[in-house]
Amino acid sequence: MPLRLIARDAVDLTVIAALTQDAHLTGADLCWLPRKRRFGLLLGRHRREVTAMRTPAGEQERIRSLLVFDDVLRVAHRGLSRGDAQQNLALLTLHYVPEAQPTEVDAPAGPGRVRIVFDQGAAVELTVECLEVMLTDLSREL
Repeated sequence: MPLRLIARDAVDLTVIAALTQDAHLTGADLCWLPRKRRFGLLLGRHRREVTAMRTPAGEQERIRSLLVFDDVLRVAHRGLSRGDAQQNLALLTLHYVPEAQPTEVDAPAGPGRVRIVFDQGAAVELTVECLEVMLTDLSREL
């Protein structure tokens, strides 16, 4: 069954970070839509949530997934060429750093920065009005 997850706080984001760790993409798989305040990545991620149950040891099933960040105010990047289909990247992790500590325990995350860290020293930093992240599987298998 395809995943569709939403993260609205730092704890939720750690789940999405674990599911997207080591996902493959190119510079052409990054998309910034400033008028819609949206930043997206098209990933080839490992399906760790089903691999242990359905495939022989050592095999990894992969799936095409979309990772979308909403309410993005600004995008900064280092060490990557957006639009470059020749630049191969592996997503290492996602971090959220709030501007201020939340006042309520279960409150959605407010303004802050999301750091998307890739191998080869590449990174993207998103300034967000609030944390709104969606991971959606698009295809069954690569």
